[in-house]
Amino acid sequence: MSSQGDHKPGSVGKGAAVGEHEKPEPVMADGLLVMPGTLRQWEEIKSFQARPDDTFIATYPKSAVEKINNLPSPRVIYIHAPISHIPKSILENKCKVICVLRNPKDVAVSYYHFHTFSNMLPNPGTWSEFLQNFMIGKVTYGSWFDHVKGWWSLRKQPNIFFLFYEAMKKDLGYEAGRLASFLGRDLSPEAMKNLVEQLSFNSMKTNMDGKFPNIGSVTGFTFKQFIRKGQVGDWKNHFTVAQNEVMDQLIPDQLKGTSLDFCYEL
Repeated sequence: MSSQGDHKPGSVGKGAAVGEHEKPEPVMADGLLVMPGTLRQWEEIKSFQARPDDTFIATYPKSAVEKINNLPSPRVIYIHAPISHIPKSILENKCKVICVLRNPKDVAVSYYHFHTFSNMLPNPGTWSEFLQNFMIGKVTYGSWFDHVKGWWSLRKQPNIFFLFYEAMKKDLGYEAGRLASFLGRDLSPEAMKNLVEQLSFNSMKTNMDGKFPNIGSVTGFTFKQFIRKGQVGDWKNHFTVAQNEVMDQLIPDQLKGTSLDFCYEL
C-alpha cells in the first residue's frame, strides 16, 4: 500500500492553490453543516414541494430552489442531504429516489480532492486533517455513515432504488438495465448500448465540459477536474497503513446491523 502523506490542498488541478480565491466556511443549519449559499435558501429547501412524478438522485455530497420549481415535469433533481434533512414532501409523495452509494474510502479521497479545487467548498487542510474530519462527520453535509444508514433504512420501500458505484464499474450494462426497469423504461438493445456508451466514465469526462462550457467561471473547476479518476481503489494512493487500519475498525462499527457491504477494489 502506497502513501502520499500529508499533501496540501493546491496539489491537484487548476485553481486549487491556497490564496487564489477566498474559500467559504461552512455554517450550521438544523444541526447539519452546509455552505452559506445553502443556508440562505434553507427555509425554501425545507418547504420544497416535490411532485409525485419527480425523480431524485440521492448521493452523499445544492439546489437553486426557484429554478427547480419552474422546471416542467417530470423533473430529475439531485439531493445530497441525509434523510433527516430532506424536504418531507419527497417521502410523503412517494417520489422515486435513486440512491447511489460508494465505498467510504474512495468517497473520502474524492471529497478531499473536490474541496481542493472547488471555490464553493471550504479549505480541506491536509489529507490527514480532512480524513479525520470525514471520519467524525465534521464535513459539509455531515457524516457519510449517517447518510448511508438513513437511506438504507428505506431500502424496502418500492420507490427507493439503490445503485452501488462499484457494481456499475463491474457491469454498467446490467446496472443500467436494473435502473431502466425501476424507472419503467423498456429500452431496445440498441438504445441500451448507446446509453451505456454515454454513461461510461471516459465518455462523460470527455464530453461534459463541451456541454457546460461556462461551469468553471461559477464553480472554479471544470468537469474534467470534477470527474477525476472514477477508479475503485484509488484510496490506496492516499491512505497510510495506519489510516487504513483506523478506517477498517470504524467502518464495521458504524455500519453494524445494516447489512451494507462495500467493495474496496476490483
